[in-house]
Amino acid sequence: MVSMAVYADKEEWRNHRAKLGGSDAGTVMGLCKWKDNLTLWREKCGFAEAEDIGDKPYVKYGVDMEPIIREVFRKHHPEWAVGYKENNMWTNDRIPFAHASLDGWIETEDGKHGILEIKTSEITSKANAEEWDGRIPNTYYCQLLHYLMVTEFDFAILCAELKSHKPDGSYEWRIIERRIDRNEVIEDIEAIERKERVFWWHIQDKTEPARVLPEI
Repeated sequence: MVSMAVYADKEEWRNHRAKLGGSDAGTVMGLCKWKDNLTLWREKCGFAEAEDIGDKPYVKYGVDMEPIIREVFRKHHPEWAVGYKENNMWTNDRIPFAHASLDGWIETEDGKHGILEIKTSEITSKANAEEWDGRIPNTYYCQLLHYLMVTEFDFAILCAELKSHKPDGSYEWRIIERRIDRNEVIEDIEAIERKERVFWWHIQDKTEPARVLPEI
């Protein structure tokens, strides 16, 4: 059974994040640029403390922009009901090691349910631009798969504000949408679940997993 809890405040919400969340999925798969799976394992086992990035300017900017982008998304899709509750956490009895905290959820006019994930990103290099060129960056793709795994929803949409640097020193802002449908990524969802189950076993057993590195 899939259910959603809403906690009283951010502190109570943080206290329930010990399991694997969407932002952990890319790390478990070895596709995260910022953290490897051994670092995550040490943090989840309590052997190391996760870095507090809440005061980083880019994190604060993303937090401030989230409700604005969610409202822009609503304006662009008046045909859909877009819901959100602060400090939400979704769980699924079938996969008790995982949770999902969503930036929003969608109900379409024909009764389908979707995930809304909001991002902000600054494009500072050619490689960075290529990550967004008609696709979803790997880490965010894994995050969406994790959310589809937990919620069992029909689709997921990544809505992102991209800030690009231009040669003349100015900037260009744009908001893009990328959609994935559950029935087209079933094998990827199953792969995420298998990897996360094994990783969670290593956490419970306090046995170090093999390091997973991204393919070059």
